[in-house]
Amino acid sequence: MKTPRQILIECHLDVMPKLDRVRTKVLSSELPRFDEKTKRRERNLIAAILLKLWCELILPCRRAWTGVAVVWLALVAFNLASSERQEARKPSASSAELAAALEQRRQLLAELLRTHPAEPAEPPPKRPPQAHSRRAAGCQIV
Repeated sequence: MKTPRQILIECHLDVMPKLDRVRTKVLSSELPRFDEKTKRRERNLIAAILLKLWCELILPCRRAWTGVAVVWLALVAFNLASSERQEARKPSASSAELAAALEQRRQLLAELLRTHPAEPAEPPPKRPPQAHSRRAAGCQIV
């Protein structure tokens, strides 16, 4: 018994050479060449898109864009100024001096913890329960 695929292939065997010719023609043909006119059209299209963006996005919001630019310039200036100050403040201590200072801090912390042991906190005294409503206290509402 033949499958549907085999039946279809047998029916269209006479078309296969035509399809092969079309495939070879398409694969062997060159891509269209761009001449000067096509390049000029592309440049004009890009210029038109940029002009449209400028008119739609930038011009109506000039003050907002100016504010954003000023904020960015201020951030850059602040970043440059703070990095220069940090470089000037860097200590020129050796690693041995830093290790000694760290050890001294550890000893001080250990001494402070030894002299003042933590005392357990006393629980607050318990109060007798109180009635939360007049009915519970035995009062009647008239």
